Amino acid sequence: MAEIASKKGNRLTWFILIAMLAGIATGYFLNTNYSVGAPSSLDKILQSFSLLADIFLRLIKMIVAPLVFCTLVVGVAKQGSVQTVGRIGGKTLLWFLCGTLVSLTLGMALINFFQPGVVMGLPLPEAVAANAPQASLTLKDFISHIFPTSIFEAMAKTKYCKW
Repeated sequence: MAEIASKKGNRLTWFILIAMLAGIATGYFLNTNYSVGAPSSLDKILQSFSLLADIFLRLIKMIVAPLVFCTLVVGVAKQGSVQTVGRIGGKTLLWFLCGTLVSLTLGMALINFFQPGVVMGLPLPEAVAANAPQASLTLKDFISHIFPTSIFEAMAKTKYCKW
C-alpha cells in the first residue's frame, strides 16, 4: 500500500516538473518569436494567459482565508481544556494588538519622515473625477469576475449589476 502511495506522489512530482518546463519553453518560444516583430501580436496571445492567471490568483485568494480559519479552529479545539484555550487566545490577541500598534506607528512615522510622492507634484483629484464615466465591461473582466476573491466579496459586492 505504501508503494502505491509513493508512486502516486512521485508521479505528481513529475507532472509538476513537466508543467514547469512546458511553461518555461512556452514563455521562451513566445518571447523569441513574437516580441521582436510586432508587440501587438504578442499582447493578443498573452491576453488568454493573463485571464488564466487572474482566475488562478482569485481562486487562491478565495481559499486562503477559510483554510487559515479552519486550521486555527482545529488547533484550538485540540487543546482540550478551556483554560488553555483562554490563555492561548489572550496571548494571541495581545500579540496581534501589539503587532498592529507597532506597524501602524512605524508606518505613520516613516510616511511623515520620507513623504513619498511629494516630488512628483501630482494634483489632488477633484470632485468631478468621482463622477467620471466607468469603463465598459469586457469579456475578460466578465469571465475573471465570475471567480470571486473571497466568499464575502461575492456576497457583498454587486460590481456590474444595475438593479
